[in-house]
Amino acid sequence: MRSAAEKSRGGRKRTGTIVGSSRMRDEIQERWYRKRKTRFTKRLRRNMTEEEGILWNVLRGRRSRGEKFCRQVNIGPYVADFLCRENRLIVEVDGGIHESLKQREHDAGRDAYLRERGFRIVRVKNNAVRHDLPGVLEHIHSHLKAHSGGGNNV
Repeated sequence: MRSAAEKSRGGRKRTGTIVGSSRMRDEIQERWYRKRKTRFTKRLRRNMTEEEGILWNVLRGRRSRGEKFCRQVNIGPYVADFLCRENRLIVEVDGGIHESLKQREHDAGRDAYLRERGFRIVRVKNNAVRHDLPGVLEHIHSHLKAHSGGGNNV
């Protein structure tokens, strides 16, 4: 004899796994992944590096020549430090870890992924943000004006 709960589920017993199609499982996994990634980016926003904070104070609220930037933005499997959506420009602030061979290879793959999706990438070094902020801003603005070409390093 079936219980009322089993009748409401069409006779299927609960076995500790999600009952339903693989599409439903995929959707649930995708929602879980997005939620986890959103929590991660919120944590990154709260714990910016000092150099990211310096640059963010200049870029936020359209303070930089009227261009709107967002910080710690999810793009596919990656998180961009700063993004100007209107111009599809990503600004990455790179510290010393980005000088290792393994990290450079990772960054190259990441940049290729983002460029395939129409983004341009500008990479700036922590030291440049700390010691030459006007030069960094001019470099970013030159890429905002020129909508062609790849990202360069400062």
